[in-house]
Amino acid sequence: GLLTSPVVRQSLAQTYGRGPGPLRLLQAMPFQLRLQPVAKGPFRAGLQLQLELGAGRSVIEAWLADLSTALRDQGLKESQPLAGLSAWSREDGSLAGGWRWLPGRRQVLLFLGPVPTSLPISPPLGEASWRLRLRPQALAKAGLLPTDLPPVVRRAQQLELLGRAAGARS
Repeated sequence: GLLTSPVVRQSLAQTYGRGPGPLRLLQAMPFQLRLQPVAKGPFRAGLQLQLELGAGRSVIEAWLADLSTALRDQGLKESQPLAGLSAWSREDGSLAGGWRWLPGRRQVLLFLGPVPTSLPISPPLGEASWRLRLRPQALAKAGLLPTDLPPVVRRAQQLELLGRAAGARS
């Protein structure tokens, strides 16, 4: 995956002061990635990454503290318009992104672009009723993947999909 790239790992460690331990933890966390269209403003889309922390909350809290320091050092300004919400803006006032602790859950929602206007209503991420593990890179070499998949998916060593069957209880 992306976090296995030495260039990405080194860049994250230099820019945000995080070593391989937290990155391994991030790789193992269940997540949901969403892209939301944005009607106006400097962004055409907002990116949201929802992480289920499990026992990793203290590591993520430390990472977010380090990230806050790095963002301040880069000239961004923090605001907290709601409890549990940290939003970061550039000097011109445009919002760059931030994070929000989700109430009643051991989850955090990281975002780039505008503050998400509604909280995710999905069930906890770890409560999947089915799981599918694929090796896209091997499948691509065997000619078994659709050619229109993004290159990042086709090159991935492993891809895990989790889902809930229609009517499955949480």
